[in-house]
Amino acid sequence: MVAYTLIGSEQSTRGTISENLWDEVGHGDNYFTHVNLYKDVLSRQDIELPNNHYIDMYNEAGLAGHNAFMLGAVNRSQYYKLLGVMAMTEVLDPPQYMKLVKGCYRLGLLTDDVHYYNEHITIDIKHGDDWLYKVINNIVDKNPDSKSEFYQGSLLRLQTAERYYDYL
Repeated sequence: MVAYTLIGSEQSTRGTISENLWDEVGHGDNYFTHVNLYKDVLSRQDIELPNNHYIDMYNEAGLAGHNAFMLGAVNRSQYYKLLGVMAMTEVLDPPQYMKLVKGCYRLGLLTDDVHYYNEHITIDIKHGDDWLYKVINNIVDKNPDSKSEFYQGSLLRLQTAERYYDYL
């Protein structure tokens, strides 16, 4: 999703977006890409990731959350909404992951078992600030009319996350 935000991005936001992408791909180390760290969490618990990545376990709220990202990724007229969705994701995740990690430790998992989540607790705080202050604010300064699109995307993410968390 981060890569999609680079397409057609403002020149002044590309460095910040690229830094976020660089973090997601483990600074070039395949072991530390966030996708592989997530898969490592599962394999350490002897959980096999099915080919469909558990999509069959999603209800309509989970699918709506996914579609919130795809809205702006595949329809560039909704690009600012995508940036709002991205920002809210980075802001929402750290407190949720803190609770998850605490529960994992309580169940006996080790720090290596939850590396993915620990990394996201710290890095997503910075990413959230960067999306809000270095990407969105930068665009709003140049295009004040974009505020409502960012707001709508942020609200969309908050609403879909709320419905999905309630489902879980």
